[in-house]
Amino acid sequence: RKRRSVRIKTGVPADLVKPCSRCVMTTVDQSTGVRGGLESDPLKTLGEIRSGKTCGFSTETYKPEWSDEAFFGWNLCCNAKVGSKIRVGDVVTVTKRREFVKPK
Repeated sequence: RKRRSVRIKTGVPADLVKPCSRCVMTTVDQSTGVRGGLESDPLKTLGEIRSGKTCGFSTETYKPEWSDEAFFGWNLCCNAKVGSKIRVGDVVTVTKRREFVKPK
């Protein structure tokens, strides 16, 4: 797997650091505050279509313990200067691909 660096339309450079797994908080019913758990949507559906196993994140390249996590997105670290802005709808372009470094 390759790790990517991106540039956002406004010129802000950033690195995709690691895949982002979803937590159980995404299952909380907003009107009652009751937590649904791992077998509730959206985690149930994400687990079926975006698990670490289906995304290939459970290999030695990543972390075997990610096999059953539900992933949706990547953690991004911006290398922006003070005053830089990122806006909804900004185009993101891949600027560099490199080998992923396994987290410790």
